[in-house]
Amino acid sequence: MKVAITSKEPSLTSEVSSQFTNSKYWIIFDTCDKSFEIFTNRGNTPDYFESQSEIVNRLSNKNIDIVVSGHISSKSLNALIDADIKHYKCRDDSISNIIETIEKRFNKNGNDRTIEIPELQLSGQNVI
Repeated sequence: MKVAITSKEPSLTSEVSSQFTNSKYWIIFDTCDKSFEIFTNRGNTPDYFESQSEIVNRLSNKNIDIVVSGHISSKSLNALIDADIKHYKCRDDSISNIIETIEKRFNKNGNDRTIEIPELQLSGQNVI
């Protein structure tokens, strides 16, 4: 399963970015082999604007199963739903803590194990 997380800095110790479309960086983590990659958001430059659909297409092309961001606009949310990418909001946490939570919560196929691990139940829908 691949997870894309908006990030303030190009590091696993960074905090999650509160912006989906304008996040400076994206951390992509593969729960199967524990590999990760960092890419810079092309839309976060003064001379280029990347739309929500372009970002979701890039994520979809990377076979992303789950997106985590501090905030996801309604347009971005609709694009993620159309692409069948699960989405979660998370604020004020590090990328490494988010990855740890996701690994506990989901199996490698992206199926939610919350029922098996009751202490990880959500406080609200689509919030980690």
